[in-house]
Parts: sequence; C-alpha cells; structure tokens
Amino acid sequence: MNIRGEVFSNQSLQDWQTLAEKELKGKSLGSLVRQKEEGIFLFPYATEGSSTNEVTFRATPSWQLHQSFQTTDPTTWNALALEALNGGANSLTIPASFNANDMKVALKDIFVGFINWELEAHAEQADDQIDAVKQAYEQQDRAGVLPLIHSKHIHANLAFAAHATAAEQIAFAALSGIEFIENTHLTIDEASAQILFHFSVGSELYVEIAKLRAFRAVWSHVMKSGSPEHACSNHAFVKVQTDGYFQAKKDTDNNLIRSTIQALAASVGGANRIEVLPMEFAKGTDVNDHLRWARNIQHLLIEESYFDQYSDLAKGSFSLEKLTEDLSVKAFEIMKNFETSEKLFNFIQNNKEERSLQHAQRVVVGENKYVQS
Repeated sequence: MNIRGEVFSNQSLQDWQTLAEKELKGKSLGSLVRQKEEGIFLFPYATEGSSTNEVTFRATPSWQLHQSFQTTDPTTWNALALEALNGGANSLTIPASFNANDMKVALKDIFVGFINWELEAHAEQADDQIDAVKQAYEQQDRAGVLPLIHSKHIHANLAFAAHATAAEQIAFAALSGIEFIENTHLTIDEASAQILFHFSVGSELYVEIAKLRAFRAVWSHVMKSGSPEHACSNHAFVKVQTDGYFQAKKDTDNNLIRSTIQALAASVGGANRIEVLPMEFAKGTDVNDHLRWARNIQHLLIEESYFDQYSDLAKGSFSLEKLTEDLSVKAFEIMKNFETSEKLFNFIQNNKEERSLQHAQRVVVGENKYVQS
C-alpha cells in the first residue's frame, strides 16, 4: 500500500507558487522577500541546494553553561558563583579587577578543576589570576582536570553592539583571528587553541543561527589554508552571549522570552559556550532570581528539549543552508575589501549612528508595541 502516494500527491514548486499567490490576493511572492543586508535576502521558501563542506558546528553536541556577575566584590562574587555552580553552571567569568588576594576569597570552597574559566583581565594580571586558579587546583584533593583558559578573546560582540551586519561581524572576527595568528610566535595549532571568539546574538532566529554557522565555515576555510597539523584546529571555539545591549527597559519580563529565542539560536548555531544574560542586565546589578532564571533557560534546552544531544540540527534545512552560504560569501567579500579588522571596525563605527536610527524603528514587544497599560 503506497500511503505516501495516496495521502500526498506530487506537487511542483510552480504548483506551490500558484497557490501561494492566490492566497496573497494580488500580491506577488516577491512581496514576502526581505532584504537583511546588502546582497542577503530571506525568501519565503527554499529549494534543495548544496551545503558547505566546511565546519558549521561545534566538535561535540553539548556546550558549556556560562554565567558572569556584575559585582567586583570578591566575597559577593564567591556567593553568587557557588549558587550558580549548585544551579548547574559549569563556566564562570573572573572579573578583571581581581588581584591575588581577591582570587583567594573568590575561589573559596570552589572546586576549580570542574569549571571552565574565562578571564576578563589581560597580560600580567590575567597571568596572576591563572596562577591563582592553578594554585587552588593543586591544593584541592579532588578529581577533575583544569581546562584550557583561552588567552586571546576576539570581541565580535562589540561589532554587534555597533549595529554591524551579520556578515560584518563574521568578517571582523575572522580578520582579527588571522591577525593574531600572523603576529604571534605560536604555531598555527597553538595559536588557534588560544582564541575564544565572542559573539552576541539578537532575536532574529534564522539570521543568528546562520551567522554562527557561516562564521565556523569561514574560519574553517581560513585555517585549512594555513595547513594546521591537527584537524581539530579547524574548529573555532565560539562563546555566544544573549543580547545585553538592546534589552527592553519597560516590560523586562519579555526579555526572558527574548533570551530563550537567542539561546536557541546559539545552541542550534553551534556555540561552545553560552551565556544567557539576566532579564535586567542593563541595570548593572546582580539579582539572584534573575540569574537563576537565566540559567534555567539553558536547562530547559538541555534537560527538557535535549538540544545538547544532537549534532548540527540546522544541517539540511534548505533556507538555513542558503543563508549560511550567502553570509559566508558576503563575509569573504568584506574581508577582501577591508583587509584588516581595524579598517572594518572603523567603517562599522562610522555607520553606527545611521544604523542606530534604523534599529530604533524596529518593533520591540513591551517597549514600543503591546506595551503594558
């Protein structure tokens, strides 16, 4: 019995287009096409096409659940860190201001060998903090292996905050990574292992998923051209943070929903480390419940939706594959035109004001539409 044949008759793309145009009552299908940036469009449908041969996903299905705090008091930080770790976080940021004595207070009762560490500090101060973590590890009779602490952070999130397009964010991150590798004494494998690429994501699900996938594809291509010794060097380490720059200031409860969409994009896009910022991050204070809700957004994706058990969920989606390819091509074009990350970032900054005005016209639920009365 041919159930497929009896239930689903074969329909061509032309059949679908004819039906869609009928439902649009005089409007063309072209009216549904949205331009996201120069040369990048979102179409209402997609047909089968080839996917990139480059890496578009993290090496393992799971990711690290990261949390940071706004306090710079080591005692308060320690209490928040212990609560976060007990609440399921496994990755933490150490503030740049912490000195050796602060580190002893901050790390009290924390088994450092089970945690992925991220440092805000640079140069000598970062070395001192790393030494403090190592000393704490050596003094603790616990299992666990102290993981690599990335010494080079590339902040594509700053380009995001300046209203850079998705392709510009990709190009800025890739150019910055190339420049670091070219200017270090380390081998290409050693240098690539030191880099953490820091991205922010907004709420446009498809674009943000494709942005992260396209960056991985671009970086994989860049690394292959450098002929690394180890294949794992083709995999970028990508931290993704939900949008803390453009949160709603009025109905802040809506930021929980926004953050869920953004965390989903980070997960499906292949982030190695995800940080969901609390719903009132812009206020600059640490609220225990808000931090817990931020963690639980990721727990919902992991414990109830099982997103950490699948590799490259976006693979095979015709729309996402096309968007990934389009963003990759556009990013390479931008890299060729600007040549350095500094030139590109200056361009982004010079266009920030105009783009900010355009950004202000977008719908923000609870802010300028469907506002609580």
